[in-house]
Amino acid sequence: DNDLIMEHLLWSDPKDGNDFSQPDLEKGYRRSTRGAGIHFTSKLSEQFLKNNDLDYIFRSHEHVQEGYLPTHNGNVITIFSASYYGKGDNKGAVIVLDRNNPEQKEEVDGRTKWIPKYFQYYASLQPNSKDKTANTIKQVRELIFVNRAKLRSEFLKYDDDYNGTVTVLE
Repeated sequence: DNDLIMEHLLWSDPKDGNDFSQPDLEKGYRRSTRGAGIHFTSKLSEQFLKNNDLDYIFRSHEHVQEGYLPTHNGNVITIFSASYYGKGDNKGAVIVLDRNNPEQKEEVDGRTKWIPKYFQYYASLQPNSKDKTANTIKQVRELIFVNRAKLRSEFLKYDDDYNGTVTVLE
């Protein structure tokens, strides 16, 4: 049933094996306390990754305080991009997998695995967030400065007339 597949994709969460009854632990999953989806064990996520020749499961739709949370031995990564979610002071984050960065490359069992890099931020202009906003702007400036040669090179690929402008690509 397509509706059930979509429900499980959107609402399922990784959980530690300690949170499961023995019969559910043997299955590798149980019904979610959210009322939709399932809670799944690291055994089930490892089996899924192996069966589909994948390194990671990237997921969202669950608030995490630091903006990202690796679980299941780093194989399941929750990413949450909304900082200041609800009334909290959580960070937002994005994941970058850069296949041109040899520092993110690792050989595991005879195959290449790309190691995620996380960028955390506060991206809100709520009251009392001036210091956090200033820090985020500083971090963005530093990233631009450190990557300026790569950014310029990529920009020039699209600056066909060499006039310092790039049009919207269709």
